[in-house]
Amino acid sequence: MRNGQGIEFLNGSKYVGAWSAGLKDGYGTLEYHVNGVAMKFGGYFEAGRRHGVGTEQTSAGIKVFKGQWEGGEREG
Repeated sequence: MRNGQGIEFLNGSKYVGAWSAGLKDGYGTLEYHVNGVAMKFGGYFEAGRRHGVGTEQTSAGIKVFKGQWEGGEREG
């Protein structure tokens, strides 16, 4: 079971950050694709989901959302 800092490559995505009890937990960055567009999320995770303050943007740096996340969903 992962704990501490680490890197994961899974289904074309890349996560670099904190782990607890085998789940993304704490600050991390996640790179992935949505409909062929390269995206990046930088922020906090809790129990494997985006939770807390975070920014989602394209790989070109265009911000899609910056703010609060709860249970993997955007708030506000």
